[in-house]
Amino acid sequence: MPEVDLLPPLRQFTDAFGRNDGNPGRIALRPRAADVPGLPPGPFRDYLAAVEIEDSPVIGGLLGLQLFSHHELAKAQDGWSTVWANGQPQPNPAWQQSWIVFGDVNGDAVVADTGDQACPVFGSVQQHNSPLAPDLGTFFAAVTAVMRWEAARELDTHDEDFNLLPEVPLELYAALSAHLDPVLTDDFLGFFLD
Repeated sequence: MPEVDLLPPLRQFTDAFGRNDGNPGRIALRPRAADVPGLPPGPFRDYLAAVEIEDSPVIGGLLGLQLFSHHELAKAQDGWSTVWANGQPQPNPAWQQSWIVFGDVNGDAVVADTGDQACPVFGSVQQHNSPLAPDLGTFFAAVTAVMRWEAARELDTHDEDFNLLPEVPLELYAALSAHLDPVLTDDFLGFFLD
């Protein structure tokens, strides 16, 4: 199982997932860690060993975050770590090998840096990277905070013209303040809401 500090946020995340119709797919904590070959030791491998991901799960609502299973990771790297030239895959020289795309938000990548022991998470929009969380556990704690906040509001976040309600950003700042510093909160909300 994952290190002690990663398991609590993963448990809270898997408990919060699927609590409303905006979360298709399945995400659950495994009773025992699974074997996830091909990944370096560390928090990212621990995450995939601990969490079962099936049926292309999406965290709906404001986040619109699709998470990839271990078996989908190779394909998820296309266009990020590999690019196509003359019909052949080529390594992207601007992309570090330790960066693993594990989620998607409207075609933008959610990436774990497995080369850093903390495994920070960033969002990548057309190869422009913005930090989202200092480590994987904090990322899942922040995602869970948004999911719980939305559930408490019964997904009431937009007006009849689909504009974000004016109080939503301030309420999200408050929900995220226990997990992210103000700069990361700005980056997190900018990535998911813009």
